[in-house]
Amino acid sequence: MRGSIVKILHKRSAAFALAAVLMATAVSVPSVLAYFTDYVKASGSKDVHLQWQTELKEDVRDNDKHITINNVGKTPVVVRVQIFANEDLASIRGSSWKNGADGWYYYKKILAEGEEMAEADELLVDVKGSDQLPDSDFNIVVIHESQRVAYESNTKLAAPDGWDKDAVAAIAVQ
Repeated sequence: MRGSIVKILHKRSAAFALAAVLMATAVSVPSVLAYFTDYVKASGSKDVHLQWQTELKEDVRDNDKHITINNVGKTPVVVRVQIFANEDLASIRGSSWKNGADGWYYYKKILAEGEEMAEADELLVDVKGSDQLPDSDFNIVVIHESQRVAYESNTKLAAPDGWDKDAVAAIAVQ
């Protein structure tokens, strides 16, 4: 009989200990939840400076648009340009550019930090018969993008997400 009483007391002690742990946990849960659900309002602003930054230059001469890009950032970049123009009126050419399969023109060289694109490397939008147009006002829209240079290997660039891999492969590694 004495052995059975000891067993019952042992079971009760274990049950009380378990109940005490559960109660302590239950009491602390709301404060833990408050920590994860609390918020603080913030105000003000902070300038974000990208390490790469490019500047598009568009010059119109003899009714043709001459496009160059300057790297004003602090890291080498690869660049691409997309041009929206009436195909019946404009042709696009440039020996330093590759026409990608995605409608973008890729500059075949890496623009070093602070480098300005040479005039010989410009992308030219040649407007055909502009002197014969009844209305001489029309738009040629130019969009450009740049990405910092990333290498897959010593001789091959990694194509940024969404960029034509074949066109990026044509960029000369310096």
